[in-house]
Amino acid sequence: MKAWKYLLGFLFLASVSVWLAAFSSEDRNLHLIACDVGQGDAILAVYGDIQILTDGGPGNSVLTCLQKYMPFWDREIELVILTHPQLDHYGGLVEVFSRYQVGTFLTNDFNPSTQGLKALENAVGGSGARVVKPAAGTRLRLGMIYLDILHPPDGLNSTKINDSLTISKYLIMVLETERHLVFWKPACLGWQLSRSGVGILTAIPIKKF
Repeated sequence: MKAWKYLLGFLFLASVSVWLAAFSSEDRNLHLIACDVGQGDAILAVYGDIQILTDGGPGNSVLTCLQKYMPFWDREIELVILTHPQLDHYGGLVEVFSRYQVGTFLTNDFNPSTQGLKALENAVGGSGARVVKPAAGTRLRLGMIYLDILHPPDGLNSTKINDSLTISKYLIMVLETERHLVFWKPACLGWQLSRSGVGILTAIPIKKF
Protein backbone atom coordinates (compact mmCIF):
# COMPACT_ATOMS: atom_id res chain seq x y z
CA MET A 1 0.00 0.00 0.00
CA LYS A 2 2.84 2.38 0.87
CA ALA A 3 4.45 1.67 -2.50
CA TRP A 4 1.28 2.86 -4.27
CA LYS A 5 1.24 6.04 -2.18
CA TYR A 6 4.86 6.76 -3.07
CA LEU A 7 4.17 6.04 -6.74
CA LEU A 8 1.11 8.31 -6.81
CA GLY A 9 3.07 11.03 -5.02
CA PHE A 10 5.89 10.74 -7.54
CA LEU A 11 3.48 10.89 -10.49
CA PHE A 12 1.77 13.94 -9.00
CA LEU A 13 5.07 15.78 -8.53
CA ALA A 14 6.18 14.80 -12.03
CA SER A 15 2.96 16.11 -13.58
CA VAL A 16 3.25 19.37 -11.63
CA SER A 17 6.84 19.77 -12.83
CA VAL A 18 5.79 19.22 -16.44
CA TRP A 19 3.02 21.81 -16.18
CA LEU A 20 5.31 24.33 -14.53
CA ALA A 21 7.89 23.81 -17.25
CA ALA A 22 5.22 24.31 -19.91
CA PHE A 23 3.90 27.49 -18.32
CA SER A 24 7.36 28.90 -17.75
CA SER A 25 8.62 28.23 -21.29
CA GLU A 26 10.60 31.30 -22.19
CA ASP A 27 8.75 33.84 -24.28
CA ARG A 28 11.43 36.06 -25.78
CA ASN A 29 8.99 38.69 -27.00
CA LEU A 30 8.51 42.00 -25.22
CA HIS A 31 4.81 42.56 -24.49
CA LEU A 32 3.31 45.92 -23.52
CA ILE A 33 -0.13 45.51 -21.96
CA ALA A 34 -2.69 48.22 -21.28
CA CYS A 35 -4.45 47.02 -18.13
CA ASP A 36 -8.17 47.70 -17.98
CA VAL A 37 -8.36 49.86 -14.85
CA GLY A 38 -11.21 52.16 -15.83
CA GLN A 39 -10.53 55.89 -15.64
CA GLY A 40 -6.77 55.81 -15.20
CA ASP A 41 -3.57 54.24 -16.48
CA ALA A 42 -1.62 51.06 -15.77
CA ILE A 43 0.83 49.61 -18.29
CA LEU A 44 2.49 46.24 -17.76
CA ALA A 45 5.65 45.37 -19.69
CA VAL A 46 6.52 41.66 -19.70
CA TYR A 47 9.72 40.08 -20.99
CA GLY A 48 10.18 36.47 -19.96
CA ASP A 49 9.82 36.42 -16.19
CA ILE A 50 10.57 40.15 -15.82
CA GLN A 51 7.73 42.63 -15.25
CA ILE A 52 7.66 46.43 -15.25
CA LEU A 53 4.47 48.12 -14.07
CA THR A 54 3.90 51.78 -14.92
CA ASP A 55 1.18 53.30 -12.71
CA GLY A 56 -1.60 51.33 -11.06
CA GLY A 57 -4.90 52.96 -11.95
CA PRO A 58 -7.37 54.31 -9.36
CA GLY A 59 -8.27 51.06 -7.59
CA ASN A 60 -7.51 47.37 -7.34
CA SER A 61 -8.45 46.40 -10.92
CA VAL A 62 -4.73 46.33 -11.71
CA LEU A 63 -4.47 43.16 -9.61
CA THR A 64 -6.72 41.34 -12.09
CA CYS A 65 -4.36 42.36 -14.89
CA LEU A 66 -1.33 41.11 -12.97
CA GLN A 67 -3.03 37.81 -12.19
CA LYS A 68 -3.91 37.37 -15.86
CA TYR A 69 -0.51 38.11 -17.37
CA MET A 70 1.87 36.90 -14.65
CA PRO A 71 2.39 33.23 -13.71
CA PHE A 72 0.57 32.39 -10.49
CA TRP A 73 3.84 31.45 -8.77
CA ASP A 74 5.61 34.71 -9.70
CA ARG A 75 5.08 37.18 -6.84
CA GLU A 76 7.82 39.61 -7.81
CA ILE A 77 7.57 42.75 -9.95
CA GLU A 78 11.05 43.96 -10.79
CA LEU A 79 10.17 47.63 -11.35
CA VAL A 80 7.19 49.86 -10.56
CA ILE A 81 7.07 53.37 -12.05
CA LEU A 82 4.80 56.15 -10.77
CA THR A 83 4.53 58.89 -13.39
CA HIS A 84 2.69 61.33 -11.15
CA PRO A 85 0.90 61.27 -7.79
CA GLN A 86 -2.74 61.48 -8.84
CA LEU A 87 -5.27 58.91 -7.65
CA ASP A 88 -6.00 57.52 -11.13
CA HIS A 89 -2.31 56.59 -11.39
CA TYR A 90 -1.26 55.59 -7.87
CA GLY A 91 -4.45 54.20 -6.27
CA GLY A 92 -3.86 50.56 -7.23
CA LEU A 93 -0.19 50.59 -6.28
CA VAL A 94 -0.94 50.39 -2.55
CA GLU A 95 -2.23 46.82 -2.94
CA VAL A 96 0.49 45.99 -5.48
CA PHE A 97 3.17 46.76 -2.88
CA SER A 98 1.21 44.82 -0.27
CA ARG A 99 0.74 41.67 -2.37
CA TYR A 100 3.89 41.55 -4.50
CA GLN A 101 7.58 41.88 -3.83
CA VAL A 102 8.70 45.00 -5.70
CA GLY A 103 12.39 45.29 -6.50
CA THR A 104 12.65 48.98 -7.46
CA PHE A 105 10.23 51.92 -7.27
CA LEU A 106 10.99 54.71 -9.75
CA THR A 107 9.33 57.99 -8.78
CA ASN A 108 9.96 61.60 -8.04
CA ASP A 109 9.45 63.09 -4.59
CA PHE A 110 5.82 63.48 -3.66
CA ASN A 111 4.13 65.08 -0.70
CA PRO A 112 1.88 62.57 1.12
CA SER A 113 -0.86 65.18 1.44
CA THR A 114 -3.79 62.76 1.20
CA GLN A 115 -4.69 59.54 2.97
CA GLY A 116 -4.12 57.64 -0.27
CA LEU A 117 -0.60 59.00 -0.71
CA LYS A 118 0.17 58.32 2.94
CA ALA A 119 -0.99 54.73 2.45
CA LEU A 120 1.27 54.45 -0.61
CA GLU A 121 4.23 55.90 1.28
CA ASN A 122 3.69 53.39 4.10
CA ALA A 123 3.29 50.49 1.67
CA VAL A 124 6.50 51.39 -0.15
CA GLY A 125 8.39 51.91 3.11
CA GLY A 126 7.31 48.54 4.44
CA SER A 127 8.02 46.65 1.22
CA GLY A 128 11.81 46.91 1.19
CA ALA A 129 11.74 48.19 -2.40
CA ARG A 130 14.65 50.33 -3.55
CA VAL A 131 13.43 53.86 -4.33
CA VAL A 132 15.12 55.57 -7.29
CA LYS A 133 14.58 59.13 -8.48
CA PRO A 134 14.73 59.51 -12.27
CA ALA A 135 17.83 61.27 -13.59
CA ALA A 136 19.61 61.14 -16.93
CA GLY A 137 22.49 58.69 -16.92
CA THR A 138 20.86 56.24 -14.52
CA ARG A 139 20.93 52.63 -15.72
CA LEU A 140 18.75 49.96 -14.15
CA ARG A 141 19.37 46.28 -14.80
CA LEU A 142 16.35 44.03 -14.42
CA GLY A 143 17.48 40.52 -15.26
CA MET A 144 17.90 40.54 -19.06
CA ILE A 145 16.50 44.08 -19.39
CA TYR A 146 18.57 47.25 -19.31
CA LEU A 147 16.71 50.49 -18.69
CA ASP A 148 18.57 53.74 -19.39
CA ILE A 149 17.06 57.06 -18.34
CA LEU A 150 17.71 59.80 -20.91
CA HIS A 151 15.64 62.57 -19.33
CA PRO A 152 15.13 64.48 -17.01
CA PRO A 153 18.64 65.79 -16.36
CA ASP A 154 20.14 65.26 -12.94
CA GLY A 155 18.89 67.89 -10.54
CA LEU A 156 15.42 68.34 -12.05
CA ASN A 157 13.40 67.73 -8.93
CA SER A 158 9.99 68.55 -7.57
CA THR A 159 10.97 72.10 -6.62
CA LYS A 160 11.74 72.86 -10.27
CA ILE A 161 8.60 71.30 -11.71
CA ASN A 162 5.47 73.39 -11.52
CA ASP A 163 2.83 70.81 -12.38
CA SER A 164 2.27 68.83 -9.19
CA LEU A 165 5.59 66.96 -8.99
CA THR A 166 4.88 65.06 -12.19
CA ILE A 167 7.59 63.19 -14.07
CA SER A 168 5.12 62.11 -16.73
CA LYS A 169 6.09 64.97 -19.05
CA TYR A 170 9.82 64.59 -18.46
CA LEU A 171 10.67 60.90 -18.16
CA ILE A 172 12.22 59.37 -21.30
CA MET A 173 13.90 55.96 -21.19
CA VAL A 174 15.48 53.36 -23.44
CA LEU A 175 14.49 49.76 -22.75
CA GLU A 176 16.91 47.22 -24.17
CA THR A 177 16.77 43.44 -24.23
CA GLU A 178 18.87 41.01 -26.25
CA ARG A 179 16.26 41.33 -29.03
CA HIS A 180 14.61 44.72 -28.57
CA LEU A 181 15.43 48.41 -28.37
CA VAL A 182 12.50 50.60 -27.33
CA PHE A 183 12.48 54.35 -26.76
CA TRP A 184 9.93 54.70 -24.02
CA LYS A 185 8.03 57.70 -22.70
CA PRO A 186 5.77 55.95 -20.18
CA ALA A 187 3.02 58.56 -19.98
CA CYS A 188 2.60 58.80 -23.77
CA LEU A 189 2.70 55.02 -24.15
CA GLY A 190 -0.01 54.59 -21.54
CA TRP A 191 -2.22 57.19 -23.15
CA GLN A 192 -1.83 55.72 -26.65
CA LEU A 193 -2.29 52.07 -25.66
CA SER A 194 -5.26 52.60 -23.38
CA ARG A 195 -7.13 54.67 -25.96
CA SER A 196 -6.20 52.70 -29.07
CA GLY A 197 -8.17 49.60 -28.13
CA VAL A 198 -5.12 47.46 -28.98
CA GLY A 199 -4.71 46.23 -25.40
CA ILE A 200 -1.45 44.34 -25.99
CA LEU A 201 1.48 45.49 -28.12
CA THR A 202 4.31 43.06 -28.91
CA ALA A 203 7.58 44.74 -29.78
CA ILE A 204 9.30 43.67 -33.00
CA PRO A 205 12.76 42.16 -32.44
CA ILE A 206 15.69 44.06 -33.91
CA LYS A 207 18.43 42.47 -35.97
CA LYS A 208 21.84 42.27 -34.36
CA PHE A 209 24.68 43.30 -36.66
